[in-house]
Amino acid sequence: MNQKENLTKDISLPTLILTGEEKWASFRFFRGFPQKVQKYANACGDRYALFCYYVNLLKTQLHHDIEDFLSYLNKHIAGHTFKKETKFVAYYHGVVYLAALYGSLISLKSLFDNLTQIILKLLKIKTDVKYFKKGKINGKEIAGGDVVNVLRNNCSKQCEEKAEKLARVIEIHSEKWITQAVRYRDAVVHEHEIPGIKHMRVILISGKREYSKNDILMPEMEDGIPVIDYCQNLLRNLECFLRVFISILHK
Repeated sequence: MNQKENLTKDISLPTLILTGEEKWASFRFFRGFPQKVQKYANACGDRYALFCYYVNLLKTQLHHDIEDFLSYLNKHIAGHTFKKETKFVAYYHGVVYLAALYGSLISLKSLFDNLTQIILKLLKIKTDVKYFKKGKINGKEIAGGDVVNVLRNNCSKQCEEKAEKLARVIEIHSEKWITQAVRYRDAVVHEHEIPGIKHMRVILISGKREYSKNDILMPEMEDGIPVIDYCQNLLRNLECFLRVFISILHK
C-alpha cells in the first residue's frame, strides 16, 4: 500500500487533536458557530492563538535581545572615550521584540478579516466588502468603518437590532484602539517600519567600563508607551472586545 492509500485509509479513523494553551484559550470565544462559518471561526481561533503566542513571546523572550545588546556594548564599545560635548546613542534593532510586535499586529488584523466573514454570513448580508477595511463614520475614517456601514445599511429588518449592536461595538473599540493597531500593521506590511517607534537603545557615556540592564532604554511606540506594555494592552482590549462581540453574535 502506498503513502497516499495509507492517508486515505486513516481519514476514517477516530481523531484526537492535542493543542497548546494559546489555542485552548481561543475556544473561549470561537466555538459553537454554525457549520457554514466554521472555517472562519477556526481561522479566528488560530489567529487569536498566534496573537497570544506573540504577546507572550515578547514578555518572556525580550531578555535575549537585551543580553545580545549588552554583550556587544561591553565587548566593543565600553571603555571608549568621546569628546565631552559629543553625545552618542547606540540602538539595537533586535529580532525577538520586532518578531513579537509585528506578528501580533499581523495576526490581529487577520483575525478581524475572518471575523468580518462570520458577520456577513451569519446576518446574510450581500455586499462587496470582504475584509475589515477602513471607512468613514460621521466624517472620520476608522478601521472596520466599511463593515460598520454595511451593518447599518445592508441588513434586513429582521437583523437590524443585532446589526446595530455589532456596529456600535466595532465603532467604539475601533476609535479606542483598533484603528491605531491596524495603522501600525499597515506600516509593517506596506512601509519600512512603524512610524515613530524607538528601538532598544543606550546613551553612551565616555569611558564607561561596563553597561548593565539598567542602562538600556526599552523599545517604545511613538507615544512613548513601552512595546511590551502596548502588546499587553492590545491583548486586554481584544479580549474585552471579543467577550461583548461574540455574545451578541450568538444571541
